[in-house]
Amino acid sequence: DQTNPLAELTHKRRLSARAVSVGVRAARHSVPRQMNAGLAKGEAERLGVVNRTIEHDRLLEHARDYLTALATHSAPRSLQTMKHQIYKHLDAPIGDAMRESQRLMDECLKRGDFKEGVASYVEKRAPRFERIKV
Repeated sequence: DQTNPLAELTHKRRLSARAVSVGVRAARHSVPRQMNAGLAKGEAERLGVVNRTIEHDRLLEHARDYLTALATHSAPRSLQTMKHQIYKHLDAPIGDAMRESQRLMDECLKRGDFKEGVASYVEKRAPRFERIKV
């Protein structure tokens, strides 16, 4: 499952809440804002803070593969929306963040990217998402 590139850990590193606050705490609101002691690999996996650990010498290869898959199979507008949410919701009250997240998801379901994603899945082909200008 490649849901969160920031929720991965190499075997040589310890994890602290500060290191993953953008990727995990904002998305799940489950990691404390301050954590004095880091989590070792086994603890982080057991607690569900990371999806997996990566052999340290395979980290660059894994990151390259992950980013290629993300660029190939993800709608740019959806990625842009998620990045916006992560930063905006870092310190937002959970209720406000959840309401806005629901509203943004409802908007995404009405876009052409959603239809294209479903069509590409059904037709077993790579999606052809509309590019965005930044």
